[in-house]
Amino acid sequence: MGKDGGNFLTPKAIANRIKAKGLQKLRWFCQMCQKQCRDENGFKCHCMSESHQRQMQLFASNPNSFMDEFSVEFERGMMEVVSRRARARVHANVVYQEYISDRAHVHMNSTMWETLTDFVIYLGRTGKCEVDQTEKGWFVQFIDRDPAKVAAAEARVKRVATDLDAEERHTRELLRLAKRVRESEGAADGTAGGEGDGDGEAGRGAAAATAAAARELVRADDAPPLVLQLQPGAGASGTGKRPAAGMGPSALPPRVRPALAAAAAVFGAGDDDDDATRIAAAATAAAPPKSAMAAIMEQETRRKAAADAAAAAASAAAVAARGGERRAEWLCCGIVVKVLNRTLGGGKYHKQKGVVRALDSGVVARVEMLQSGDVLSLDQDDLETVLPPVGGPLRVVNGAHRGARATLLSINEARFCVRVELADGARRGEVIDGVEYEDVCKLHVG
Repeated sequence: MGKDGGNFLTPKAIANRIKAKGLQKLRWFCQMCQKQCRDENGFKCHCMSESHQRQMQLFASNPNSFMDEFSVEFERGMMEVVSRRARARVHANVVYQEYISDRAHVHMNSTMWETLTDFVIYLGRTGKCEVDQTEKGWFVQFIDRDPAKVAAAEARVKRVATDLDAEERHTRELLRLAKRVRESEGAADGTAGGEGDGDGEAGRGAAAATAAAARELVRADDAPPLVLQLQPGAGASGTGKRPAAGMGPSALPPRVRPALAAAAAVFGAGDDDDDATRIAAAATAAAPPKSAMAAIMEQETRRKAAADAAAAAASAAAVAARGGERRAEWLCCGIVVKVLNRTLGGGKYHKQKGVVRALDSGVVARVEMLQSGDVLSLDQDDLETVLPPVGGPLRVVNGAHRGARATLLSINEARFCVRVELADGARRGEVIDGVEYEDVCKLHVG
């Protein structure tokens, strides 16, 4: 006999073991009474009790208030788990299982969301989480709204984009410069060949003079010795050396020889050493001060600076144009809107739809409720847009096509946008994709 005295299978022992587990079936929980029943019979008895009936009468007197309160508590608890658990992409059901592990949690069947999918879509639409649907179900990822982290993330994205753009531009510039250098070298070779053909006699004369000057130097026994004279201040590199007296053109550097021969053919060759020195200096000074590559790079630098300035001006103009397309006020007559105010009329107008009949100002409208016929004066912050069924008429209330009538073609729930076809204006019949929910609203027909 154990300490239970053989009462292991008695109803009381079974109930104690169930109670010790903590969590029990959600369908046997009464949210209004905050009471968890152990089985179906106990839940049935609780529903017939006087205390439960009193709570249900309170709920029936103002159901929206109680449901909104439960929804707010449920959302607060879920967001606490999401902020702790879903920093990375995680399955929505994993988050929900962790949330319901708390015995004091608010049950979802007492909120405005019937299923977990509806709640996940709500989180994505309000921008509190990044959601996406796959074959395995819905996944969520928490969006941290900390200003410092948001600014750091934006700076990181801009820095990566700038680095990629700079690297790509640098690669394109190098390829363009290399191509231009090859083209310039090819053009220079062709020009040199053409000049040689057009002036054959002069070329042959210069070649003959060079060949004659390249013969071996034969000196007599009684010839005076060769003397090398250096210019004052000449460096160790030898750039200031002067050709010695009695030395022919073959003693000059190879690059100077053709120029010296051409100069001699034009001005005449003399025996004076000073004349040869002056001709060599003139030929050396005739070299271009900068290479073709340097000139092209300088030209490309100026062109790139002008292109960057033009791109910056165009970007500023585009930003200004986009800012002019969107406005803070979006209300217009004839559209169907939904009331978001929870306190108006004790909450009886919450989530009710109405038609905008007139505008008292840009952000205040007179709305005729479709269900009761009441006319209310509401601010646009207390209203939201309504989407028609696919194929239904709507009006673009904000963005590039503001004020245009259109037809709804499809709804992209994953991206929270729609695809519409314009029905009037100069761009009638054009299909616009990626229009956000907030930029279109259903038109009232009738």
